[in-house]
Amino acid sequence: MKWSWLGLGWLVIATAACGGGNDIPKCIPGASVACRGPGSCDGNQVCKPDGTYAMCTCGGTGTAGATGSGGRGGATGAAGTAAGTTGSAGASGGAAGTAGAAGTAVGSAGRGGTTGAAGTTGAAGTTGAAGTAGAAGTTGVAGTTGVAGTVGAAGSAGTTGRGGAGGAAGTGGGSAICDPVAQTGCQASQRCTWIITSVTTGHNACIADGTVNVGGACAYGAPGETTGFDNCKKGATCLSGTCRTICSKVPESCPGSYGCNHYEGAAFDPDGTLGIGVCDPICDPLTQTRLTDGAPACGSPNPSAPTLGCFGFPDRNFVCAPIISTTKTHNVPAGTPYTNACAPGFEPLLLDMTGGTTVICMALCKPADTSSSNPGNAAGLPGSGFTCPDRGALAPAECRYWWWLENMSSQYRNTLGFCVDPTKYRYDSNRDMTPDTVWPSCTTLSPTAHNFDATLSDAAAWGCVAQP
Repeated sequence: MKWSWLGLGWLVIATAACGGGNDIPKCIPGASVACRGPGSCDGNQVCKPDGTYAMCTCGGTGTAGATGSGGRGGATGAAGTAAGTTGSAGASGGAAGTAGAAGTAVGSAGRGGTTGAAGTTGAAGTTGAAGTAGAAGTTGVAGTTGVAGTVGAAGSAGTTGRGGAGGAAGTGGGSAICDPVAQTGCQASQRCTWIITSVTTGHNACIADGTVNVGGACAYGAPGETTGFDNCKKGATCLSGTCRTICSKVPESCPGSYGCNHYEGAAFDPDGTLGIGVCDPICDPLTQTRLTDGAPACGSPNPSAPTLGCFGFPDRNFVCAPIISTTKTHNVPAGTPYTNACAPGFEPLLLDMTGGTTVICMALCKPADTSSSNPGNAAGLPGSGFTCPDRGALAPAECRYWWWLENMSSQYRNTLGFCVDPTKYRYDSNRDMTPDTVWPSCTTLSPTAHNFDATLSDAAAWGCVAQP
């Protein structure tokens, strides 16, 4: 944080995520489940150590996908542990394994490709194990006889059923990866969206476009490959019952009057590690006005009983988001420090004191330059209606400028402040890594001296005046 050399290690900036997103439970690391990717190909995905699933990969885990063209890769694709000789169907063995050509069940059965893969006997021919109609692989159904299917047909994507041509199996198989922000990786008529397959699993996939525009009411279907998705149009996702534009936080991909906001548990990025969110309208954190159209209470249906508030954090835009609490005001513990954990007009910014462990809600205020030569503005701009006392933050609370919390300059740097009691916090005055001295009051700091910084005046070094 800015001025870390002062020993301000006590500072806790709230998480960049808002509460109120879809609650998608995490998966068990190492677990592998079936999934469906572009073109409805069958594949699988493995749960990563952080509890989220990797992208859906079609073709299984065998080793002969890259070389198994025509099913003749039996010898080289001996990655099958179950299909091999038992997966034979047709004249000499049928097409092979549960996970695609030469996949986890190919083994020696690949040799049957030339005779059985597309044979009329059903081993793998046009009706066989993985022929043009042999969509075996993950379903294990292979041809009319099912001889190879029960053990797993070869190459769920092999167009000839020999486990090759499509190379659908093994590490050489194709992967089903699409980008929900850029909407790439899918056919023109499809969208990249999230499919919830169960209460603990899900994956990105290309499916037919939805029917609901951004801003319209939406819903998810029941968990499952053919039902577990929303009905929003391409580029949007369903969040809290409304279709919202999908965005990236870095770089910011929302238009100028919107900001990309992440929601805890949102389908595309449940834990926030991917930097994906939805575009929310920018707002004024003091007046709670939505800036896109001037709507009060961030556009809540009933402004006198708002359901939406203006929330944000340093270095980012304030955006309209659902209200979680109306009672967590100044000095009240924030609980889980979501950006919108506190009541509108309050933010979970700091610990309750140096050495404390509780994140508290802090009132936002309208700052004004304060120093030893101008002490009257310590609580904020008089008459603004947004001084610290106006917000329930009584003396000795002082209104410090927002820029003091930022590493970059935002549009709020000199127009927004936060109410803080300087007597609760200490800084490292002798730089021995131990906070030992109580913060100074803005009313005692010189607007010209440089006791704390060679460039900034004492008043500026403590956020008591506008950013130079």
